[in-house]
Amino acid sequence: MSDKSCNIISGPQPIFCIQEKSVGKYLFECLKKRDPKHVTMTDISTGRSLETGKILQDSVKATRVLQELGIQKGDVIAIVAENTVTYCIPQLAAFYMGVTVHLLNPVYSKGELKHAFEISKPKLIICSQLSVQNVTQTLHESHLEDVKIVLLEGTLENHINITSFENLLENTDFIDPKCFEPETFDSSEQPAMILMSSGTTGLPKGVLLSHKNIRATFEYLLSEEYIGATDTDVTIFILPFFHVFGILIQILSLAVGSRLMLMKNFKPDVYLESIQKYKAKKLYMVPPMLVFLAKSHLVNNYNVSSVEDIVVGGAPLGKQLFMDATKRLPNVSIRQLYGATEVCGASTITKRNNIVIGTAGVLVPNIAAKVWDSDLKKVVKPSTIGELCFKGPMIMKGYVGNESDTKLCIDEEGFLHSGDLGFFDENGHIHIVDRIKELIKYKGFQVAPAELEALILTHAAVKECGVIGIPDDRAGQIPLAYVVRQNGVDVSQQDIIDYVAERISVQKHLYGGVRFIDEIPKSASGKILRRKLIEMFSTSL
Repeated sequence: MSDKSCNIISGPQPIFCIQEKSVGKYLFECLKKRDPKHVTMTDISTGRSLETGKILQDSVKATRVLQELGIQKGDVIAIVAENTVTYCIPQLAAFYMGVTVHLLNPVYSKGELKHAFEISKPKLIICSQLSVQNVTQTLHESHLEDVKIVLLEGTLENHINITSFENLLENTDFIDPKCFEPETFDSSEQPAMILMSSGTTGLPKGVLLSHKNIRATFEYLLSEEYIGATDTDVTIFILPFFHVFGILIQILSLAVGSRLMLMKNFKPDVYLESIQKYKAKKLYMVPPMLVFLAKSHLVNNYNVSSVEDIVVGGAPLGKQLFMDATKRLPNVSIRQLYGATEVCGASTITKRNNIVIGTAGVLVPNIAAKVWDSDLKKVVKPSTIGELCFKGPMIMKGYVGNESDTKLCIDEEGFLHSGDLGFFDENGHIHIVDRIKELIKYKGFQVAPAELEALILTHAAVKECGVIGIPDDRAGQIPLAYVVRQNGVDVSQQDIIDYVAERISVQKHLYGGVRFIDEIPKSASGKILRRKLIEMFSTSL
């Protein structure tokens, strides 16, 4: 629907009307209704599974564990762990209690952890074997020894004072879920989670998401034409739970009972073998994974015919990649979503019955959008490029402890300024051009790195690539491509330069050249970390 007077478009009205419930109460009721023997999560590497009944019982007992550790409503706890079947247990307990959960990358350095802890000031940190050393050292060096630490799973011989959450659960008396009720609070205002922004520009910020924000996402998560999921769905899942895309799919699985087969790291053979073995129907992924499915010869060795739907997010999906993937997987619905942590997930999604190549779909329910011209200081008409801005109940409460950046991000009308350049056409389809701050200015022309990357990826010899702008006295900036070759394929820098020159306008040629590297630096969500490439270039001078 469009408001022509002010050029603001709106998504559909809400359908499922769960707006008055906290996330904890909603998930608690969903778990109680399902067959307790239904398997919801399985760790592929260990074979360990959790049934719905076990999740329900342990999450209720976990509220007692948190209370005995001194945690109460309004406090913050942090989880610093890779994906496991038990990750959801303390998280659900926190949702029941009105406790905020700060979800963090387990491979964060001590400096990154220190920055994150300074933002949220957690009273308890639940970490994994992978993260515990950095967590303990960070707390010691920051003189935060009063913050409690527990392991999520397992034990440590050299840390006898650190127990595990599993052990604490085992030593807690049984609590009948029939006699339990989640805390009552104003869920419109109550914080639920803190997630770190991607950090592609500047230091990461703590995005504060309320129960209301998460509830609003269910309007599209539960809708069959947007995401949709059932208890018969199986997915091979590698997206990290500390990222907004990953945690929302985890919450969706808890709500409807779709089965998540968890992988901690992407291993091509294991991934494909798991699709074949478990007959995965729905896959969630970032574009580099779709590149693999579209290009890798390994795919021919496995039966992936069970896959019906692929939802891609985290970074732009190029037209050619979409077509290559569709050719490789002709019976699969390949769809793109576009969003941000600050929007608590997706702003737009390609509908199942309305796939338009080259767009990021249409607005999800309950959200409005405008396109802002920062030079003219006004909203522009459809088909005019500007900054994409969004408004709705899923927009974050703000950046924790950072009111100035919050005000810079959310305008007086309540619209979140995404920092992304794009436009919407007359049919309401959103077209993403690029990040405003990542645009390359070549002789006054705007060159979008994402456009060049999508083109370079169509070269048969290219596995991954990342494009940045580098300084040039004559042109201002010129594009430079960092490229990862396909294994065993020989290609020269000039081959790729010529390939691009033959297929794109002159101002977008790779005047900065091509450099071959072993791996493109990316965030956990799959976004190219261009600042890392810029640092790489700077150190090479």
